[in-house]
Amino acid sequence: SEMCIRDRLYTFPGSLFAFAPLVVSEYVGVAVEIINNDSTTIAHLKQLSPTGKAPVLETPKGEILFSSLAIARFLANLRKDIDLLGKNSNDSYSSLRNTVAVEDWTNWAAQDLELPVCLSYYMVTKCMKFDKTKFEKAKNDMSSALGILEAHLGKGGGGGTNDNARTYLVLDEQVTLADIVILCY
Repeated sequence: SEMCIRDRLYTFPGSLFAFAPLVVSEYVGVAVEIINNDSTTIAHLKQLSPTGKAPVLETPKGEILFSSLAIARFLANLRKDIDLLGKNSNDSYSSLRNTVAVEDWTNWAAQDLELPVCLSYYMVTKCMKFDKTKFEKAKNDMSSALGILEAHLGKGGGGGTNDNARTYLVLDEQVTLADIVILCY
C-alpha cells in the first residue's frame, strides 16, 4: 500500500542527526515530509523545538519531538509488526531484555560514537577548524568503539571467520533500531 504522509521532519540537507529517523522511516514504511532549511523553516524550527535545533518531528496532532533518537524510536513504534525495538517475543522477560538491549546500544552510540564522528566530520568538511590533536583523538576513539562492536559481533581477533559471529547487535535474525542507529553514525 502507498505510504501516507504522517509527520513533518524539519532538518538540514545532509544532517547526520536526520539519518537514523529517515532510515527508520523508510525501513518501516512510514513516510515523513522533509522540510529543509530556508529562512522560514529556520524561524519555524526555533518556535517548535525547545532547543531550537534540528531535527524536529512535528506530528499531525502538533506534538513535537526534538531528539534524533527519540524521533527514530517514535517512528519505529508506529509499526509494531516490524518490531525494530525488540518487543515481539513469546516470553515477556525476553521481550523486555531485547528492548533494553536496543536501548543499551543506541545509548552507547550516542555516548561513544557521536562525538568522535561529529568532530571528524566537521573538521574534514571544514565546518570546524582542523585541529590535528583533536582529530587524532577522535580517530582513536572511533577505533576503540569499532573494536567494541567487533568484539560484540564476534569478529574480533585473528582476522579469521567465526562460525558464532553475529550479524545483528541484539536479535539473531533481525535488524533493530540499534543496528540502524549505529549504521547511521
